[in-house]
Order: sequence, then structure tokens, then C-alpha cells
Amino acid sequence: MLFRWRSMPERKRYDGAFKEHAGVNNTAEEINMAEEPLYPAVNIINSTTHAVTGTVVYAACSDDDFKIAAGPGTSWTGPYRGGCLITEISAQIAYEGTFVEATPYESSGTSYSEFAVIQQNQKNPPGFEVTRRTTKSEEAREQQAAE
Repeated sequence: MLFRWRSMPERKRYDGAFKEHAGVNNTAEEINMAEEPLYPAVNIINSTTHAVTGTVVYAACSDDDFKIAAGPGTSWTGPYRGGCLITEISAQIAYEGTFVEATPYESSGTSYSEFAVIQQNQKNPPGFEVTRRTTKSEEAREQQAAE
């Protein structure tokens, strides 16, 4: 069985299986498999009191630009990303009439989908960072795996 990729606006995604020979229909199982998302949509929470703009960069897929209103607690959820791995999330924070560049999240390619923009310090201008959000149970599993 072969697989095909079909373009979506600004994104490639796995769209399903097809048979090598014309006229052979996909089975229901193949069609259902094709509709399952590979990775969840990216979600970024703004934990600052400032507006945020930025870009999610994917390996071998088109980038997504985002804008998040001043927070804290405001967020942005990206479109379906299929099998696209994230290599970077950059952010610029609106601060007193200018933009401050946040320390970006960088990876060789991650399937993680939950991120936050945080303020690191109270300097003038303050430092900001894009970081992955985790739960305590995730952190415990990662620590056990590292030991």
C-alpha cells in the first residue's frame, strides 16, 4: 500500500491511503486512519500582560504566524498540522511602544503542542521566553526516563 500527501492551504498533511491499481477503493479502515491527526494543533498561552506576535516554524512545512492579545491567559491555537514537527517558536512582545524579542523555543523537531510565552524578569525592558508547558506527571515521567 502506498500513501499520498495532499496539499492543504499552507500545510501538507497525511490524507489517506490509495491502491496502486486504478479502480480499487480504499477500505473503511484506511479511510478512518487517514482522518486521524498525527500531532495536535499548537496552542500558545500568553502569560504576560502584553500583546504577543510570532511565528511557529515547522520542519518541511509552511510556517504559522500568530497574534495573541495582552494576557495573562489569552491564547492562540494553530491550524491542523498533520505530521509537521516544530523546530522553532519565536515571539515578539509589545512593550512600551516597541517590540522585545523573546528567547525562542528551539528543537531539532518536536511533536509537543503546548507552549507559553512567559516573562523572565522585571528589568527594563523585561526578558521574555517561549517555553513548553508541562504537567507535573509529564515532568516526573521525563525525570524517571533520564535516570
